[in-house]
Amino acid sequence: MKFKLSWVGFLISGIAFSQNNSLFISGGGQWVNLGDLDVPGNQITVEALITKTSATSVNIVSKHTGPGNVNYLLRPSQFEITTTSGYTAISNPVPINLNTIFHVAATYNGTELKYYVNGCLVSTKSWSGLMVQNNLNTAIGDQSSCQCESFPGYIDEVRIWNVERTQSEIQANMNTLPTPGTQTGLLAYYQFDSGYSNIQGNATWNGTPVGGASLSANSFFTGNITNLSVSATNTNLLCFGNSSGTITATASGAFSPYTFSVDGSVFQSSGFFSGLAAGNYVVYSKTNASCIATTNILITEPTVLAVSTICIDESLPGANDGSSTSTPSGGISPYTFQWSNSQTSQNISGLSGATYTITVTDNNNCTSTSSCIVSTGTCTLTASSAQTNITCNGANNGLANILASGGVTPYSYVWFPNVSNTNSAANLQPGNYSVTVSDGSCTTTGSEMVSNGDFSSGNSGFSSSYLFKSPPNTAASQYWVATAPQVSVWNGGMSSPGDHTSGSGNLMMVNGSSTPGANVWCQTFAVNPGTTYLFSTWVSSLNNTNTAILQFSINGSTIGTTFNAPSSPNIWAQFFSSWNSQASTTAAICIVNQNTASNGNDFALDDISFKSCASSCTATTGFTISQPSSVLTVSTICSDESVWGANDGSSSSFPSGGTPPYGFQWSNTQGLQNISGVAPGNYFVTVTDAN
Repeated sequence: MKFKLSWVGFLISGIAFSQNNSLFISGGGQWVNLGDLDVPGNQITVEALITKTSATSVNIVSKHTGPGNVNYLLRPSQFEITTTSGYTAISNPVPINLNTIFHVAATYNGTELKYYVNGCLVSTKSWSGLMVQNNLNTAIGDQSSCQCESFPGYIDEVRIWNVERTQSEIQANMNTLPTPGTQTGLLAYYQFDSGYSNIQGNATWNGTPVGGASLSANSFFTGNITNLSVSATNTNLLCFGNSSGTITATASGAFSPYTFSVDGSVFQSSGFFSGLAAGNYVVYSKTNASCIATTNILITEPTVLAVSTICIDESLPGANDGSSTSTPSGGISPYTFQWSNSQTSQNISGLSGATYTITVTDNNNCTSTSSCIVSTGTCTLTASSAQTNITCNGANNGLANILASGGVTPYSYVWFPNVSNTNSAANLQPGNYSVTVSDGSCTTTGSEMVSNGDFSSGNSGFSSSYLFKSPPNTAASQYWVATAPQVSVWNGGMSSPGDHTSGSGNLMMVNGSSTPGANVWCQTFAVNPGTTYLFSTWVSSLNNTNTAILQFSINGSTIGTTFNAPSSPNIWAQFFSSWNSQASTTAAICIVNQNTASNGNDFALDDISFKSCASSCTATTGFTISQPSSVLTVSTICSDESVWGANDGSSSSFPSGGTPPYGFQWSNTQGLQNISGVAPGNYFVTVTDAN
């Protein structure tokens, strides 16, 4: 046995291990004589632990002088026997390295020779016949007759059997053999711990050292020979269904080099396997076909990462009140969210009609996407007209009113012909009219028309009735463009957490005027006639005293209603209003301060925008202004008195044209169409038609 248990020292408490002795052959002529130990029949096993210290190490165990009389001969490179069928040898293809302990064994069973290295069957050869016997002495470490085939090195655990040992039996007892006296077929067994005796018990085969053979601890001993084994570690899949798993296999025991496989058929020199899917794997390691070790390992995967979305449509076109909610599942939480509109919350709102796609990323950086559609709201805008026709042929006193309802206020009106831009028109001539009403719904499209709306270019691209003033701010009606940290530098009573665009960019800070209608910011550019535009800005209060009241203005006319900056500072809020250009080709857009307070009224502007609307709800109504078909006229015929003073004169009127029925008013105050019994004189009649 190659380890012994001993107490070391008196003051050191513990157990230590030390190596027992081996037979040491330093050169030629040194060997151990076992006597004439013949193995008859057709079964034999010879085995030993060996350490070559020279490339010329030859005989481990020998009972031969030449090919004609080899009862058995075990060498590091081969095993030889001579049978009634003749001489044969089986080679060992495994290199027996210098200064390294190996277990070698050879067997014969009457039909086949086998050679084992460290428990692995490395070579076989078919052969038959009974083994020849001779009168030679068995030698360990040389050839007994000539001492010419020495084995410089260490030899241990020599066993000679008259049975064929199986591979499993050889593997189980490479380092020591228990109860040697009861082992079937064991003829001789030499451990060389303290002598050369046959510890199988048959003293006939006790060994005798010759020529200075000695017992010595093997200086190259590093541990017992072990059978081939394999262990494995793995990395599991980060994402469901991919092939990111890995296995790292490590082999030990038997002899190297090792090869590895995860399917039992394709082997490789590296123990690392990548690109693996989830599942149970059998990991193989082998030295050759007879020595294969396996271990099982499981590669797991998380549950599939999925996300579902539900969209709620806009209530009206341009209402921008659609929403989308997402529900992630599986994967490894926590999750992060990225929407196609750049928002990063789980649920988003304030949406216009469009397709929205979310990408959910879990803690392993796995992703899943889902999309849903927010439909543009349905137009509910309706329009009708009420008109008053021209009263008299040739007059221009027609009237019309447009009645709009539904949709999103405010409404804009385009008249054809262009007689008004409001919901009513007066002094209309006869003719056909149509009015297209557009509501305030708007989905912006096209490029941004405002230049430097985020103030990234500083104080440029716009005009203001306020005074541009570098720090410090000394009065109302002043403004400055800078980053948020400069707000308190400009005015110690103001503060801002950051601009709206990025948090670190520029904004326009304003100390509001007490004069209503003052233009804070203005810009002018060309527009297309008959087009709806959306004017918007982000506003933040710089303190909470008398928050700003603002309104949009285009071409000198305010549009929409006023809007108040947030009541608390450091909050950004967006305000917008739609505008139809009617016949205009230019838009001078302004943000107007309507607050008259001189205390407070401090605010910031950022991300001012003006874009055309891709669509808005429209409704068209038409009407015709008519007039009487002909001009109202009247003719009269008078009859004189019959005699002077008779007062029997008369006058008849004959109206035509206009719109009957007619009313009559004579200059003598009578109200009939015809008058009689009148005295001589001039009489006038005024005819009024139904209009």
